Amino acid sequence: MRGILNGTANHILTLMAQGLEYPAALADAQARGYAESDPADDVDGHDVVAKARILAATAFNRSVTLDQIIRRGITDITPDAIQQAARRGCRIKLVATVKPRPTHSGDRASLPLEARVEPLALPLRDPLSRVDGVMNALVIETDPVREVTIMGPGAGPEQAGQGMFADLVAVARSPHGGGTCYLIGLPVLLCEPAGSLPVPVGWPRLFDALFQSRLTPALNRADAGSAALGRFPTRRVRLHRV
Repeated sequence: MRGILNGTANHILTLMAQGLEYPAALADAQARGYAESDPADDVDGHDVVAKARILAATAFNRSVTLDQIIRRGITDITPDAIQQAARRGCRIKLVATVKPRPTHSGDRASLPLEARVEPLALPLRDPLSRVDGVMNALVIETDPVREVTIMGPGAGPEQAGQGMFADLVAVARSPHGGGTCYLIGLPVLLCEPAGSLPVPVGWPRLFDALFQSRLTPALNRADAGSAALGRFPTRRVRLHRV
């Protein structure tokens, strides 16, 4: 299983392939809202490591710890490296690879996993080499049908909002679901009970989605007036399990 799992890093590498240097490409990603002001999770590969661990658990039913994953980000990729790859008919992409570690014996289902996150120079015949911008892709290799490729957008306010909405649905449907969330006039979601961390979301579209969904028989658009939320306009959403 191989994939491009971070739209921000892929957007930056796409712009570098078009001639921009890393600082300019990163600035473009930040201006478009793809990258945080501190982009370390995206450009250093931490976000992809987390997704690789999820893939290992989902596809192989195996737990992979952080120290078992080889990680290298894209901050040291230079224009010269991009040009050299192009001259060889390749394109550099940040690729996550999760696969059974090759051995000479043992059942494949019980083999230990090899997990890596690293920039790779991919030949143009590789489907991942042609994934540009904020698109993500996953190539799954199976015994009966060989390779299957899945593609879709991986960054942007709509994608972040949809992902957050899916998480809220999962919370509301869980045995411990229900609670109050505050959608404030920043791209941040604050949830009760206390201790929940602020999570970036594309909140206007998320709020519209919540307002139209079966999840929300009660929505209060009024300002909650909480001193903890300061001067920001607040919308309170009560989640109900369905």
